[in-house]
Amino acid sequence: MFKTISCSPNQKDIFRLNPINQFLIKKYPREQDVDFLGHYWYAYLFTLSLFSEDGGDLKNVSISITPDEYYNIPKSSIGNSFNKWLEMFKINPWKLERMKRNFNENFSFTYLFLAIQAALFIVMTLAGGSTNGQVLVNFGAKFNPYIIHQHEYYRFLTPIFLHIGLEHILFNSVFLYMIGRQMEYEIGHWRFLAVYLLSGIMGNLASFAFSSSISAGASTALFGLMGAGVYLSRKHGYIRSFRQMGVQYAGLIIINIVLGFINSAVDNYGHLGGLVGGYLVMMAISFRGDRLTKPASRIAGIVAYFVIAILLFALGMKR
Repeated sequence: MFKTISCSPNQKDIFRLNPINQFLIKKYPREQDVDFLGHYWYAYLFTLSLFSEDGGDLKNVSISITPDEYYNIPKSSIGNSFNKWLEMFKINPWKLERMKRNFNENFSFTYLFLAIQAALFIVMTLAGGSTNGQVLVNFGAKFNPYIIHQHEYYRFLTPIFLHIGLEHILFNSVFLYMIGRQMEYEIGHWRFLAVYLLSGIMGNLASFAFSSSISAGASTALFGLMGAGVYLSRKHGYIRSFRQMGVQYAGLIIINIVLGFINSAVDNYGHLGGLVGGYLVMMAISFRGDRLTKPASRIAGIVAYFVIAILLFALGMKR
């Protein structure tokens, strides 16, 4: 049995920020989470779904929730302080919502990273060639002596955006375009950023610990994205897109690791480190709307990531 709450046009100013809607946004952040309510209720319901782009009238809207949920809704106005803040700075909450949605729809870290690594490759080519060892070191490739003796720890991050030769950057760029767009769509911009950078750092730490060669490339972070996809498939396989993604990524991981052992120029330590890093980061942050992962599991992912990172760093410093 459901209780229906209606909103008329003259209530549009409080509709977005009243306690009931705040409660529902927090409880059901993803569209697929609310199918069981009997209505497709989504956070954007009170933006463009209610208002036409030309500012047309708002129609009556009904939201169905269970009686138990209705009585558990906080009766104090959650939105009051936020409303006052918006009024103080003359910010229209509807425009704020539209700006946020436009950012989420149009911005992409995948394209940003593609642009950064392409620009760096061009600059490195002009500076003497991306296969030149001295050029690579100058631009921030992983180089153990500088990390150990000169404490240049930024070299755990910068190699993610550098590549050695045209074939290397083309291969990794295609991979980033394919996998990056998919993962960024599935988990969101900021989670994607965390997985990409933190798994890349973990991969470079593994390379630092077990290889003394100069190394660079986005593949440490790309393996991290695939590791994150495998985690989502394993823990949340009830979501079809995660299940399909996990199968695809598992195949790619196996193929690339086998090819890495065949080709001695490939830094398999970096790849495996990135894979583990991506899995653990995804274990810690999961995806938006995940209410099944227990806090203990998230904490375990965070602790495991830092313990492994510290051990790898210590091993590398002793080489």
